[in-house]
Amino acid sequence: MREFFESLGTTGLIILGASAAAAVALIVVIAVVIAVISKRKKARSAKNDSGAQAEEMKTYSEQQNETAENTAEEQNAECAETEAEAETEAEEEAEAEAVNPDVSETEAAEQDIAEVIKAEEKIDKAVDEFGITDEDDENEFDDGDENDDYDDVEVLRGIEEDTGLAIVVRYKKSFLAKVIQSSDTNKKYYSDIKNHILSYIKTKSRVSWNYDSYNSGRNKLCKLVMRGKTLCLYLALDPDAYAESKYKVERSKSKKYEETPCLYRIKNPRRAKFAEELISELAAKFGLEAGERQNVDYYMPYETTEALVEKELIKELVSKEKYEEFMRRRSLKEVDKNRRKFVSAAEVNAILEDEVAITLIETEPELKESEVAVKKRYRKKSIVNIDKLSAEFQAGQTVTLKILKEKEIVSKDTDFVKVLARGTLDKPLKVEAQDYSVEAVKMILLTGGKVKKVR
Repeated sequence: MREFFESLGTTGLIILGASAAAAVALIVVIAVVIAVISKRKKARSAKNDSGAQAEEMKTYSEQQNETAENTAEEQNAECAETEAEAETEAEEEAEAEAVNPDVSETEAAEQDIAEVIKAEEKIDKAVDEFGITDEDDENEFDDGDENDDYDDVEVLRGIEEDTGLAIVVRYKKSFLAKVIQSSDTNKKYYSDIKNHILSYIKTKSRVSWNYDSYNSGRNKLCKLVMRGKTLCLYLALDPDAYAESKYKVERSKSKKYEETPCLYRIKNPRRAKFAEELISELAAKFGLEAGERQNVDYYMPYETTEALVEKELIKELVSKEKYEEFMRRRSLKEVDKNRRKFVSAAEVNAILEDEVAITLIETEPELKESEVAVKKRYRKKSIVNIDKLSAEFQAGQTVTLKILKEKEIVSKDTDFVKVLARGTLDKPLKVEAQDYSVEAVKMILLTGGKVKKVR
């Protein structure tokens, strides 16, 4: 090694030393660059992680909001069919004896009732704990008008090939059929309330096609009725006497309830208890003597529509009609069931199907091909959003192209308007336009308006 360095001489050693120094400097520079790059990567990664976390929080928040909206829609979606058109009193008396079943108890039924009781005890505990009042029922969807036929279920069985007519089957359900096909919670309400009413001496029950009536001698006391998915109690009390009370009673507008005009909807355990209190006041009005409370199980297990048709608890009516008429009637019924005072563009697709909305669009007669061609050549199109119509028009007003121009919502030379869904609508409007998005149609229909497509 020594000989090697001596052979290099002074100049060689200087060159060798300079090379070594340059190599060390290069290594230092490379190390610094690597450190800087590593630091930037870490910073970038931390930024991405922060962004990802923010995005996850945003997504979670959106999911929570969507879940809340879906829950409200499902509650609203609990809106159901109302009672079928009343049979005459003579028909009810003739059928009364035939539709009073003797229901036997089974182990399965006892288990179901026990589970319902346990669940409702938890609900009652929560009600007492959190101070929930009966005013919460005001947000629940109404069951519809008493004279509607929502409980008449219609089914399209098929279409005749030669005539094109729709073969429609309508199922008219009796009171007992509605109870049998209702929830176990409703069945428990029915059983408890019936036991309470019959605990009064000389009180009798008579089940007819439309309801379960209770009389004491010649006095008509009350009726239990299934409207949609809700058990309703009609009492021979004055609804005005309870206007400022905790009982959220209503006055029936139907003639068949003239003698029992006080309507009380039993939607939860709290209302079930209040129903028994109202029955006690009814007993006091008629001077009924309370006896020992009976404990009969009136639970009736679920049965299919086919089985109830065989037992004549559901009437099956078959008819033929134009398919378009059937679809329009069924669509109107669906809209009426889901009608509300306020609707947002974000929720309409979860409430109504596209086919229902499209079926209810009114149209003008078709134009000739020459007229269509002229219209297309000179047409200037404008777009109007639903929330703009909601802000500019009053309830019940008609929206036309002419009025839109007068209000300067569209330009004077516009001759084609398309209405789009955006924001919210809180009033019924009659809208006439050249085109619509299906979501806009749904918003107009759900708030009680009408949609017409003009040329």
